[in-house]
Amino acid sequence: MANVEFHDFSAQVKQELESIGVAWLHTWGNEIAAQAKRTVSTVGWTNGERTALRDSYDCVVDDAQKVARVGTSLEQGFWEEFGTGEHADTSKNGGREGRKDWWVYVAGQEPSDKESTHYQTREEAEAVATSMRAEGFDAYATNGRDPNYTLEKSFITVKPKAIRDLENKTKGMG
Repeated sequence: MANVEFHDFSAQVKQELESIGVAWLHTWGNEIAAQAKRTVSTVGWTNGERTALRDSYDCVVDDAQKVARVGTSLEQGFWEEFGTGEHADTSKNGGREGRKDWWVYVAGQEPSDKESTHYQTREEAEAVATSMRAEGFDAYATNGRDPNYTLEKSFITVKPKAIRDLENKTKGMG
């Protein structure tokens, strides 16, 4: 037994695992962002809004913390994910309630911080939108939009492939 020699390779193994893990985060975080760009809803957005939202999805990896963050800085991304108005999914967005009535949306115009006009019926909102369109505004009556769960769908789609890839990369170590 005196001839047994112990070699500690734990530092090299840890370094290799960290290297594999960080590269994996970059690869699959960016794949989730790419999938989100493909998953953006075509319903309820103008072409410009859809393009802006699609182009805004990104992945940022913090190599030191070993964390990948995928998302968008656009407020529109929140609406895309969880819906708005009467269609907002309160079970997934921290209980945030949507408006329970109709309003008029003008395409390309930023939402106002001021309290906007609300309408009790679709007909009232449609009449206002029609009047605004006659004045040259690209106006629409709405009571909200359905959630699309863009990021959730993207993560669910990519997850099995990402797991298999990480398993394959770590099996080949050594």
